[in-house]
Amino acid sequence: MRAVDSIIPVSIHTLCMVSRENQVILGFGLLALILLYIVATLTTLPTWVSIAVVIVVGVIIPQVINNALGE
Repeated sequence: MRAVDSIIPVSIHTLCMVSRENQVILGFGLLALILLYIVATLTTLPTWVSIAVVIVVGVIIPQVINNALGE
């Protein structure tokens, strides 16, 4: 057993095991939610723009990045 294992709690220690793909998806998912809030509350843009922002930022961009980095 390493000294770090006894010092760092299991919940924090397991965070190091999150894959790069999941980090990209989670990061862009959070960004999509923030942008959704900004577009929906601070602008007068139509609803379809908010939906497009979520789809592009939360789904398409992470897929493109993960596919590009995976090859």
